[in-house]
This record gives sequence, structure tokens and C-alpha cells, in this order.
Amino acid sequence: MYTFFLIFISFLTLPEIDFVYAPGTFIGDKGLELRVFLNIDVGKLTLIKEGEDFNTAYSISIILKKDNRERGNIWMKKIEGLAYGAKQTLYDTITIDILPGCYDMTIIISDLNSQKSMEKKSELLVDSLSSDFSISSFILGKYDNLITDNAVTNIDGISCYLEVYSDKEAMFYFTAEDYNDSISITPGMTPITMKPVINKLTNNFVTLTAVIREDGKSFERVDTVFIGSTIFADDNLYKSKINALMYIFDTPKLDTLLLAKPEKRDSLWGAFWKFYDPTPETDRNELEDEYLARINYVENYLGGWQTDMGRVWLVMGMPDEIDRHPFELEVWAYEIWYYYSINEKFIFYDTHGLGWYELIYPENWNPWRSK
Repeated sequence: MYTFFLIFISFLTLPEIDFVYAPGTFIGDKGLELRVFLNIDVGKLTLIKEGEDFNTAYSISIILKKDNRERGNIWMKKIEGLAYGAKQTLYDTITIDILPGCYDMTIIISDLNSQKSMEKKSELLVDSLSSDFSISSFILGKYDNLITDNAVTNIDGISCYLEVYSDKEAMFYFTAEDYNDSISITPGMTPITMKPVINKLTNNFVTLTAVIREDGKSFERVDTVFIGSTIFADDNLYKSKINALMYIFDTPKLDTLLLAKPEKRDSLWGAFWKFYDPTPETDRNELEDEYLARINYVENYLGGWQTDMGRVWLVMGMPDEIDRHPFELEVWAYEIWYYYSINEKFIFYDTHGLGWYELIYPENWNPWRSK
């Protein structure tokens, strides 16, 4: 149990900035606009005490690339009256005038008090909307927090925000599995938040459909929420994520998860992480989110959790600093990862010149060295 708390402290003291975002196309005062909705974890920002309160300051940078052209902007934010140590989420929205098309989008959030930052990239499709008759993008949430990658572990508490635009009276219809609803729409812009109560699932996904009809014409918007994510449906992917947990949890519960039948994986996975939930009074499990973020990173960028770099990142998290030396005379490429908060460093060498970095310091490093 001591080892678990040592690892747990490492999870909660990561310097990286934790944020979730959801982009959508809407109609604004000047025409078509991109809105980027953000959830930012206050616990990953530096708090400064001023009087009896704590404040934080951060910046949001958004860069859009299309047809070899780039545009962007930066917004500075200061939030006052925060409570130190309390679990808090900042809700922010950035609005940008935009034209239809495909874009590469980069979002960077920087802590202005510590100069640490986090960058996320995605492809963005901006479709054309009419203020006379159309429906905006869906912004999906779960218990008032944004949904990442349209995937949730269960359907409870999901919501969908959208806006309906019509120059005449119209009817709005919304369906999700066995849930149906309809609303009379007045001319202008109508904001709508749907919280469907779904009693029966026929697949591991839910199709959300919004339609407006008026004078024989209609406009439809469709989106999908995946239930249980792909880790429960894909046998190899599921077992890989469970096996990686052996570096973090020394528990026979992992055998139960590995042997679980596909239809039981969702509930057993939820029960496992609920046991270790640092804030059981909230809907979010920070430890589970952190684990999934780390393993997704090592699988996408470090060759998987079985590599030396992947193993260290999975257990230790993002380094405070990475000193890279890709081109050095008479020595192989190498990297040094520094973790200042715990006075640790890791040195990796590309000993064969093939881009495959091996851990050379500390020698024989073992995640359970403090056990």
C-alpha cells in the first residue's frame, strides 16, 4: 500500500496542464464562427495568494492551418477568488471568426505563473451554416464536463448542447436510442441542451440525431457517442491496458480484469478505479483519467508501455524538463528526463542508432524500487 501512495502522489503532482476541449461551428453576430469549449483543471495551475484569496493566470493560444496558411491568436486570462486545494474546473470558451474548410488546429494552454504549458492538436472540419435554417455542431458533455473523443464508459449523465437557427417558426426533433423529444422553435437563434434518458442500448454506441422541419424542408445533424470506449471491445487493446497497470498497482485485482468477459469489462473496470478514486464525492476519477492519458501518450509517441521510455513515462508522468541531444559528435543520440519535484533523472541512449532509446541510468531501474 505504501508503494501505491508513492505512485499516487506522483500522479497528483504532475506539472503538466490538464485540459479538455471541444470545438464546434456556430453562427455569431458576424457570421460563421468557431467556438472552442474548454475544461481546465485548476489543480494543475500555479496559484498565487493575494490577500485571503488565491488567483491563477494562464494563456490560451489557438493556431489554425489551412492550405499552407496559418493564423492564430492568444488570450490572457486571470481567475481570482480560488480556494487552495479544492477540486475545481475552469470553464472557458474561445470564439474565432472562420470560413468553411478543413483545418489543422493546435491549442496551447500556458501557466503564466510557472511558464509550463500543454499542447494538443487535432484536425478540424468547419461546415457551412445558414442563419436562416440550420443547426450548429453538437457539444457533448457528461455531468456538465466535456466528453473527450466522443467516448464514455457509460451513458449516464450525457448531455448535448446545440443551437438552432431559423428565420421562421419550426419544429425541432431530437432522438437518441429510445429517447425522443420535440420543441417548437421561434424565429432567431434558439439554444438547446438535451439530456436524454436512455433506457435501452442496442450497440456499444449511441447515435444522436437533431432535425428541424419547416414548410416541407428539413435540416439534420447527427453525431455518435461511443460507450465503453474501444478498450472494452478490442480484446488486445483491453488486455494491453490492463497488463500495463502492473507497473502501478501490485494487486490480484488485475487478474480479475484480465479474465473478465467482454460484457463484464465495463463494470469491473469502473469498480476497480472507483476503489482508488481520490475524490469519490465527484463524478470524475482523476487517477483513472491520468492513467488513460499517460498510456495513450506512450502508445502514440513512445512505442508503447513496454519500451524503456514508455515504462518511465507511464509510472513517472511527463518530465519537468527533457534535455534532448539528437546530434552529437562521437556519441549516440541521448535524452535526459528531469523530475525536479522528486529529485530524479533518467538518461536514455539510442545505442544502436535506430531511434530505439534504452534506459542506461538509473541502472536496473524498477518501478517498485521503494516497495
